[in-house]
Amino acid sequence: CVSTLHSGIPEVFPDCSQSFLAEEKNIDNIVQKMEALLSCSVEKLQKISQAGREKIMQDFNIEKEAKKLIQIYHDSLA
Repeated sequence: CVSTLHSGIPEVFPDCSQSFLAEEKNIDNIVQKMEALLSCSVEKLQKISQAGREKIMQDFNIEKEAKKLIQIYHDSLA
């Protein structure tokens, strides 16, 4: 995936794919990032893909996030 450094987007990208984040509103930089992605080996893309999946499973897991939210509600009612 190629994206920009806008808002919270970088926090979703695993460290190994941070190099595919382009400067916002910089079309030349976005093109460079797309070309870099297209030139990656299959092995590197598989590694990046697996790292992305692991990051989402670990940091954006619905069960973990629901437990955090429930704790916030409990704390605010106490």
